[in-house]
Amino acid sequence: MRARTRLLAALHSKDPEAIKEAKADAIKAGYSNAAVGAIGRTPSDVFLFSKLPEADQQAILRQANKEEFERYIGHAHMKLRKPMRDERAGKQTEAAASMPSFTPAPKAGAAPPPAATAPAPAPAPPPRPAPPSPSRGRSNADDLLRASPLSAR
Repeated sequence: MRARTRLLAALHSKDPEAIKEAKADAIKAGYSNAAVGAIGRTPSDVFLFSKLPEADQQAILRQANKEEFERYIGHAHMKLRKPMRDERAGKQTEAAASMPSFTPAPKAGAAPPPAATAPAPAPAPPPRPAPPSPSRGRSNADDLLRASPLSAR
């Protein structure tokens, strides 16, 4: 049985001796103290995501929906977090900018609004079709993790 699985089973059984032994085995297997401590608190998919190379993490985060993005962004490589959040925020502001805005009519006797000098923005490209819904409750992140060169299946 793998060290992670043994530790999870020991934590579930709440047997202090088994937990101590499983933690020692996990450390012998190459887990860091921090990783051993995170077992049981961090879901497996999030743990595996955190071990992916930056390029794979970036691809997953770009294709993730809002819930997946929030789930994984805190476990991405440090130098990816801010750029990916900024990129996601940029997409949201682009979407908000493309929405028509309501401007109330000026009140009687008020000065007319100044004329706009900036050219109108180019029309937004048509939205991409939604990807097919994942089967059996799996997300796009699961498919990308499975396709990663690091996954040994």
